[in-house]
Amino acid sequence: MTDSEKARINARIDRVAEAQLRYVTEHTQMNISDALRASIALLYDKVSREHIRPAELLARGPNFVAAGEGPDDSGSSDYKSLLVESVAGKL
Repeated sequence: MTDSEKARINARIDRVAEAQLRYVTEHTQMNISDALRASIALLYDKVSREHIRPAELLARGPNFVAAGEGPDDSGSSDYKSLLVESVAGKL
């Protein structure tokens, strides 16, 4: 990202937030911009996870573990695709 693509943001924060920001920058060796970017990224991840649809969560990868209804052999090797179909059908 070039300097022309970066946005400049002015924000007012209270003394507690200022002290917390100072603590983070002193203990991580990050500058203020990097600390704020990291904080925004963490909050974005949290909020976006709260609003994700179940089918999108399942499509993200093989590390998702869940339970769902399926055929009698639901422990088979294709349980993930059966679970995706089941959840997608409910949306």
